[in-house]
Amino acid sequence: MRHPMVLNFINERLLDCALFYTCHIFAFAAFLLLLSSHIFSSNLVKDLAVTGFIAFFLFFMLLKGAIKARISHSISFWFVVAYAFNLSTYAATFLYVWLPTMFSYDDYHEETKKVILWFLPIVAIISAWVNFLYILRKSPYGIYIFMMVRILRSFGHIATIWIPTLVAFSFAFHLIMRDSGAEPWESLKADENATVIHKLFVILQAVTKTSTMMIGEVDANDILG
Repeated sequence: MRHPMVLNFINERLLDCALFYTCHIFAFAAFLLLLSSHIFSSNLVKDLAVTGFIAFFLFFMLLKGAIKARISHSISFWFVVAYAFNLSTYAATFLYVWLPTMFSYDDYHEETKKVILWFLPIVAIISAWVNFLYILRKSPYGIYIFMMVRILRSFGHIATIWIPTLVAFSFAFHLIMRDSGAEPWESLKADENATVIHKLFVILQAVTKTSTMMIGEVDANDILG
């Protein structure tokens, strides 16, 4: 293994992989920037560009899966998880780009459509960001990705206590202040037209404001209104 010819062969193969890996990083970074730009302002050119990136990545992902299934007799669980996460990322991004056009053909269930179009870009941008970090894990900056993963794992242990506490205090504040007229704790009893989705948004706003106050942000009203 330590023969100079073997080491030289390995070095050449690594250089080829490094070039492909660098192109992958730049391509996905361009996709992430384009997706972020699309969220702020969309047009047909950006729609087609995002769709082209999705088709390009999906083609190589399917090719990778076919090669993996043909060469390897055993596919790991984490490979399946990563593969499914990539598919969900591209599906959410595709639906986020083209569902507004599909929804524009009729005016039924406008409230449901509004929630879907509100939720899809959040899923698309966060999952694309997670995928980009996953790609960067083998770069020279990968050590920071692993540090972030360890921090998130530690937070996951704390979250088992923090999240129930947050939900309990949010509902307690909502019960105390719902007749005070202060947002988002205003009472919805007087609003007969309030839908289930509207009520859900009020609860989410109450949870967000309570979490902001719990982490020490005194001027929560200035930020969340």
